[in-house]
Amino acid sequence: MRWIPFDWLEEATSKGVKIDIEHAVIDGFVGNFLPLDLKYFIFTEEVCIKDSEVLEAIDFSHAMFQRLLNLEGTTFNKRVKFYENRVGPAQDIDSAT
Repeated sequence: MRWIPFDWLEEATSKGVKIDIEHAVIDGFVGNFLPLDLKYFIFTEEVCIKDSEVLEAIDFSHAMFQRLLNLEGTTFNKRVKFYENRVGPAQDIDSAT
């Protein structure tokens, strides 16, 4: 498994690029040591985080996923928030824990 810091994930989302992560450990804090905050973010490209482990909290509240959202086989060790989200035509979050 490879290690991906939250800083990388935050930068990728801010650039609007496709996120395609597989078999990784995602960890770390952003900025002033707060968990990753992606509230109200609009993901214009696919977000695929498959068979990975997220060690810290992520807040996706009110985020919009305009394309594929795939979290298949990914484990979130701390709280992940999905509240009032909108997802585009395809999604796969059934096997995320």
